[in-house]
Amino acid sequence: MRTVVFAYQDVGYVCLDALLGLGAEVAAVFTHDDDPAERIWFRSVRRLAEQHGLPVYAPERLDSGGWLERLRGWDPDFIFSFYYRRTPCWRRPGAARSICTARCCRNTAAAVR
Repeated sequence: MRTVVFAYQDVGYVCLDALLGLGAEVAAVFTHDDDPAERIWFRSVRRLAEQHGLPVYAPERLDSGGWLERLRGWDPDFIFSFYYRRTPCWRRPGAARSICTARCCRNTAAAVR
C-alpha cells in the first residue's frame, strides 16, 4: 500500500507511527514547520519520518511549486491527513471520483487530473 501522509502534532505522530508499524510504504510525509513562538509540547512528525528515512516536506502551499505534479508522480493508493492544518484536496489519477468532496477540490482536483 503506497501512501502519502499529511500529518502534524501528536495525532499525526501516532497515526504515522501506526502506518509504519503496519508496513505501509510511505512515499512522502507533509507536515508543518513548527512556529518558534509556539510552545511545542507534542511529538514531532518530522523527526519520526526522518528516523525512518522518509522524505519530509513542509510547503506553505500545495497549489504552487510543482507539488501537485509530485503528488501525481507518487501515485499513492491512499492519501492520509492527520491533524494537518491545510487539508489537501486532489483527484487521484485514474480514480472514478475525487477522494475529497470539499469545496477546494473544484479547483485543485482539476489541476491534478
